[in-house]
Amino acid sequence: YFNQWSYCFVGINGTSYLESGKAAVNLFKHRGWTALITDRLVSLVLAFGIFEGGVVTGLVAVAMERLVTWSTYPTDQADLPESYVLGPLCNVPMACFIFGFLIGSVVSGIMMNIVHGAVNTLIICWAESPETFTDNHKYWADRMTSVWSSAFPGSQDRNDGHVFSDDSTHTTSGNTSSSGRYGAIGT
Repeated sequence: YFNQWSYCFVGINGTSYLESGKAAVNLFKHRGWTALITDRLVSLVLAFGIFEGGVVTGLVAVAMERLVTWSTYPTDQADLPESYVLGPLCNVPMACFIFGFLIGSVVSGIMMNIVHGAVNTLIICWAESPETFTDNHKYWADRMTSVWSSAFPGSQDRNDGHVFSDDSTHTTSGNTSSSGRYGAIGT
């Protein structure tokens, strides 16, 4: 029950981490979305964004170092002057790139983690209550449903109103609120 979806349930329902992990697993089992737990497409896209942010920041760091050095030593030398920022280092552009890449990757990683959490929360909310999402955002709900149905046929047909937990005696039917669904009981 230790998974990334637990954090979403903690934030949405206010339950403990372990209860939330259990509820997330039960929700995905009930909806037939167990493939989503192993599908890391969003993580791969965001990882590429982190890498891209690191590369761009590394290139900017190299350009900034050269700009500062050339503006400090305005001569017509054929060779590059000694770095004003880093001194007599052997490979100044590589050092600047690595330094910029690391800083850019960390900053991009922090931002992409926020996006990843938002995507996970959207998926959890949509899985728990697709009707509410459809009522509030019809266009996006229809698009998500059609794309999801083409990727995972039959997975949208499992919303029969039952709430499941590991305890087989704890099944209810009807329209329930999001708190308490799938074994998570809010505080």
